[in-house]
Amino acid sequence: MDVFNALAPVFFIIGLGAFLRHSDFMPAPIVELVTRLTFWVALPALLFYESAQAKIGMLNRPGIFIVLMAGMFAGMIAGFIAARIMHLPPAQSRTLVQASFRGNIAFIGLPVVAYSLGETNRDMITLSVLMVSVLLPVNNITAVLVLLGGQPKLRAGGALWAAMEWLFVNPLIISCLAGLIVAALGIQLPVALLRTLKPLGDMALPLALLSIGSMLDLREVKGIWVPIMTAGLIKVAVSPYAGYLTAGMIGLSGEELRVVLIMLACPTATASFIMACQMGGDSHMTAGSIVLSTILSFISLFIIIWY
Repeated sequence: MDVFNALAPVFFIIGLGAFLRHSDFMPAPIVELVTRLTFWVALPALLFYESAQAKIGMLNRPGIFIVLMAGMFAGMIAGFIAARIMHLPPAQSRTLVQASFRGNIAFIGLPVVAYSLGETNRDMITLSVLMVSVLLPVNNITAVLVLLGGQPKLRAGGALWAAMEWLFVNPLIISCLAGLIVAALGIQLPVALLRTLKPLGDMALPLALLSIGSMLDLREVKGIWVPIMTAGLIKVAVSPYAGYLTAGMIGLSGEELRVVLIMLACPTATASFIMACQMGGDSHMTAGSIVLSTILSFISLFIIIWY
């Protein structure tokens, strides 16, 4: 029951977002506003607030990042193998690979860590923010390289430039890096600023979950069931299991391992849809992967928290 109580709020709020959207209580303009507010204001405030007060020594945990990278790249390799076995066309192959490794770590991972480990466990929440600060740029750059694979050189060059330009104006990445710089320099932020950032950051997690729910549509799963299901299972099952095996080899355990596995078991990132549209991927398949992996992630996250 404790595990259910820890995880249920995440999916209840996601379900509320879906209900509000499909009942027209949150029409498309409101959904866009909530998503923009979350992406540009609330989440950056949370990430900056937490990372600016982090102890930089917490980054000196190579085992954590070895497990994160192992799980991520295991998902990518599994995606490549699955796409080759299914003989998918290039656009769908690239889409399946991206959906197999790029997780929704900010919109889903952070709330799950906060609700499952308790908001009083500041060290683990801060650690999860530091993981996000490392994984976000790695995920973005790797997704660009995957989606560019096999595309014409000139077109790929233009897409690469556009993607890198977007990467450098991503508020989540900027806020993480800015916070880490503040922490590294030992700068004490003014109390007034901290008290401003705190309530803004507090609204990030529920708003993020409402945004996820408002974008879920089961109709997106229709038509390409096998690759969508494959991508979802790789993302929420293969990737965290590979991380678990790696953790066993290097001796990572306890709450640190649980936080890492939560991050690896997050469903496919919603940002994958935007990048697939911009860079020649299959947008319909990406949308379906987001929906199905979000549903499947309840099972994997439940097992991780329970274990």
